[in-house]
Amino acid sequence: MVKSRISYQKFSKNKCGIILVNRHQTRIEAVYKLVKHFTREYDKIIWIGDCNKLNNQDYIIIIKKIFGTLYKKITFFSYENILFCDDNYLSLYHISREQKIFCIFDAALSLRHTNSIKTKRLLSLRSNFTYRLLLSDNLFCCSIHDIYAQLQLISPYNLSLTEAQFKQLYMPFYTDKFNISKRWSQRKHEKSIIKWLRKYIIYCNLSGGLKVINYTFYFNLTDAEKEDYYQEKQNFLSKNTYCLYLPVVQSFQYLYTICEHKIKVFSKILNNIKQRKEKAIIYVKYMGEVRFLQEVGILRDYKYVIITGTRNKKRAVKIFLEEADIMICIYKVNIPITFLHDCKNVIYFSQTFDYLDKNYIFSKLNENIVVRVFDFWVNTTLENMIKDNLRRKVNMINNLREFLAKI
Repeated sequence: MVKSRISYQKFSKNKCGIILVNRHQTRIEAVYKLVKHFTREYDKIIWIGDCNKLNNQDYIIIIKKIFGTLYKKITFFSYENILFCDDNYLSLYHISREQKIFCIFDAALSLRHTNSIKTKRLLSLRSNFTYRLLLSDNLFCCSIHDIYAQLQLISPYNLSLTEAQFKQLYMPFYTDKFNISKRWSQRKHEKSIIKWLRKYIIYCNLSGGLKVINYTFYFNLTDAEKEDYYQEKQNFLSKNTYCLYLPVVQSFQYLYTICEHKIKVFSKILNNIKQRKEKAIIYVKYMGEVRFLQEVGILRDYKYVIITGTRNKKRAVKIFLEEADIMICIYKVNIPITFLHDCKNVIYFSQTFDYLDKNYIFSKLNENIVVRVFDFWVNTTLENMIKDNLRRKVNMINNLREFLAKI
């Protein structure tokens, strides 16, 4: 899936565009060629990206090396700076009013929510930027609605639809097998979106990238575990007259994620990883799962670190890279480093609805190695609901990648 040449003419015509590339270095090289080509038409480059990425010296060194003398034209802002610091937002406002700006939105997928403050602030500055460029390895993660805010950012006038109209047109309602009404796109809608996007994708290279071997495991609860799970739910519901279904079942998810059959397989997988002298990243949803693994002794023979939102993440990552065999991560916690070069195993011990959370780690792994991914599923109503939700997202991504290949 390679568009070997950058479409300078397309970018010049629209004053905006999208670079869609898997590999970090290839993406930055494409940006350099583009900004160099238009170097006489702007005064300054504004590079906006995630704080973790911009604070990582390895990433900045790559940009410096590739951009050479053009690097001095770059001013960096993080999305977090713009969101939390009014001074930085106003500074960006004044710079963009006084000079011709070539604005680069790195990791553009983080701007997929139109109601987020950082997206609203950037939308308010949109007309101040002479050129607008989105960088990404994937424009979608949850639904085709992800692209709406990104398109508003680079070219709002060519998508003459309100957000409600966009959803109504491309994401009609349907009822899933769990009797829940949702919006979801069909293959024809996804094809239509990519057809429309063609005018903005100036360089696309999604070939190669990380090589992944998937291992999927399905587990059933024992009779005793089923009874305990049922009794816990009944006790809770008897004391809470008014409650929402999903928050209730999620609050009991940890009861079945530590089921007996899963623990046995998990222990064997860890032992095999240790024999291969490899590192592993384990994703869990609750700290209670980690405490259980500690109490039953599963982790006794391994040096491990735990990353949560409250721990010293930089120190934990340093220990993992230099000494530890295992890093246990809670979903939604960002790892404060751009690349984790030596990890060859990812284990999803428990599950989450968020497709982006499950795939976040792949952007940090070495693109030249083979990664084993172990996916654990327990046969319960909630897990089956999560699995069905993720299956639809994966199908959507595969359809979009197929249509992108024809650009």
